[in-house]
Amino acid sequence: MNITKMEEFMRENDLMIIERCIENKNEKLDVKEEPFEKLMFFYKSALKQLELQMNIIKDEFKLIYNYDLIDHIDTRIKEPKSIVKKMEKKKYDKTYLNLIEKINDIAGIRIVCTLKDDIFFIRDLVKQMPDIHVLKEKIIQKSISAIPHGYGEINEHCTSI
Repeated sequence: MNITKMEEFMRENDLMIIERCIENKNEKLDVKEEPFEKLMFFYKSALKQLELQMNIIKDEFKLIYNYDLIDHIDTRIKEPKSIVKKMEKKKYDKTYLNLIEKINDIAGIRIVCTLKDDIFFIRDLVKQMPDIHVLKEKIIQKSISAIPHGYGEINEHCTSI
């Protein structure tokens, strides 16, 4: 597998977080123990920070430009039982290391825009944030004929440094 320098850096950063929380990164995952709670704290904090940044952008466009760029924002943290279930389904050993390296949808944010072009504008804003790195992007566009209202969305897998 060919790993770019950025991916390598991000992996090293993730491992540093694990090492600060967990003595043995190959330790079996236990969602009821303190190391799991500490790790989830990092995900929750990163999500709160991104949500705050997006709300500031939303308010800025409303106040300064009199434009509703962002309709609304939803966030979620995957439930511990869902994390375990996904690791079992993918046949990953349930370790903290695998949780960090292989499960990349623990924290999620949905930014809903009224206009399709605004989705791409938001995507570009996120890509410009110095502490956010997009790992994978998938653009989904449903045709208006397939769905009554039609919609488009961009799914991005990101990491925070």
